[in-house]
Amino acid sequence: AESEGEQKINQSYQTLYRQFVDFMRALGVEAVPGVGQPFDPLYHEAITQQEDTEAPDGTVLEEFRKGFMLGEKLLRPAMVKVRGSGAGCGG
Repeated sequence: AESEGEQKINQSYQTLYRQFVDFMRALGVEAVPGVGQPFDPLYHEAITQQEDTEAPDGTVLEEFRKGFMLGEKLLRPAMVKVRGSGAGCGG
């Protein structure tokens, strides 16, 4: 159980986080599409792969770190797990 002081700190961090996200959105920063999307080496960094799944080959299965774009410019690729046999994937 959190103490009252811990709850206040947590609420403060949550408020600050929401303000930061709103600020980044206002600047035009958006998350790179991830889970369920086709793997795109321009926007995704495959760090592992998985073969035993019903998803189509080349589908992003899991996102370990969000990627971000500013308009058409990639700021950071998303680190992802991809469905596939390993061609071009790390792991």
